[in-house]
Amino acid sequence: MSKKTSWRTIGRGSWCALLGAMMFSACGGSDAERTSTEASQSSSPSVESEPTDRAATADGAGWYACTTEGKTCSFVGTRMVRYGADGKYAYKSATKSVPCTSDVFGDPAPGVAKTCSISSTPSPYLQDAAQYTLTFRDEFSGTTLDASKWNDHIVHVPASDADDYGVSNGFLKIWPQADSTGEFKSRILTTYQKFSQAYGYFEMEAKLPVGRGLWPAFWLLNSDSPPGEPEIDIMEAYPGDDTGYWADSNHHPIRFEASFYEKGNGQENSKNGNKPLETVDLSAGFHKYAVKWEPNKVSYYFDGKLFYSADVSMSRPMYLLVDIQYGNNNPSGNVDSTTPLGPDNSLQVNYIRAWQLK
Repeated sequence: MSKKTSWRTIGRGSWCALLGAMMFSACGGSDAERTSTEASQSSSPSVESEPTDRAATADGAGWYACTTEGKTCSFVGTRMVRYGADGKYAYKSATKSVPCTSDVFGDPAPGVAKTCSISSTPSPYLQDAAQYTLTFRDEFSGTTLDASKWNDHIVHVPASDADDYGVSNGFLKIWPQADSTGEFKSRILTTYQKFSQAYGYFEMEAKLPVGRGLWPAFWLLNSDSPPGEPEIDIMEAYPGDDTGYWADSNHHPIRFEASFYEKGNGQENSKNGNKPLETVDLSAGFHKYAVKWEPNKVSYYFDGKLFYSADVSMSRPMYLLVDIQYGNNNPSGNVDSTTPLGPDNSLQVNYIRAWQLK
C-alpha cells in the first residue's frame, strides 16, 4: 500500500472544494531524524548537477554538424545521428556519443569522405529515437510561461495570486510562496485543452525542492468524464516527510513515487498500481522522470532506466500537469518556519517533452 494519501478522488466539479481545504499558514516545527528503510530498493545514479540537454542550432534541414569520419561524435541526451555524404546517409539512435565510422553505421557512400550530423529534434533519453515522433516540447527559453501551451491553474479552480512561479534563464521554476492572504495554495500548471494525447513517451528533466509541506509532481490526467479520471503519476515526491522514508533529516527528497489509476483515483473496479523508488538526493541535481504509455502497458523510467512497469489499458487522451501542491495530510506535512521560500527553493524544470509512438 502506498504511503501516499489518495486525495484525487472527487470529480472535476469539486476541485474548488478540495483545493480550498489545501491552504496553510506557516507554523512552527523542527526537523526529524532520518531512519533508513528498504535499502534493498536503493538506486544510486550519479548526480547530474546541471541539465543535460539543450537545443542546438541546426541547418535548414534540421541537422547540425558533429564531426568528421574516424572521430567520435559527442553530444548530450539521446539523438538520431546520420553518417554519410552527398545525400547518402545511414542513421543510428545514440546516447551521449557514437564513433563516426563505417564499422558502426555501414558505408552509405563508398569512396567519399563522410561526416556525422545530429538531429536537432530531441529524442527520449536512452530510447530508440527511430521509434518516436516529437509532439510537444517546452524548453522554457522565454521570460514568461508560454500561454499557448500552459494554463497557470487546474480546470475550474481560480489561479492563486501568489508570486510562486516564473520562467527565466532557460528554466521553469515553481516555488513555495504565500498568497496575498498569507496562505499557501497549490500551483498546478496544465496543458488542459492545449495539448493532450493517448499513448507515447512523456519526459521531464528537473531538480526538486526541499522542505516541509511541499509536494512536487509531474503527471497526466483525463478530465472528460469525472469522477472517473484516468491518471498517470510520473513523479510525486514528499521532501517534508519526517519518517526518513521519503526524505532525509534535512528534508531533502531521497525517494519518489510513480503510480497509475485506470479509472480514476479512488474509483471502484479501477486497476491501480504504484512504485516508490529510493534515489540520491533529488534536490542536488537534475534528473529525468518519464513514462512510456502503450495501449496495454505503462513503463516508468528514472534517468532513462526502467524501474517499474504494469499491464493496464487506458485509452483516453491525457494532458500534462506539473506542480507543487500542499496539504491534505500528504507525507510532507505542512509548510512551517523551516521551509525555504522563494525562487531559490523551486521545482526547477529544464524541459518537458512528449513523443508519439510510431
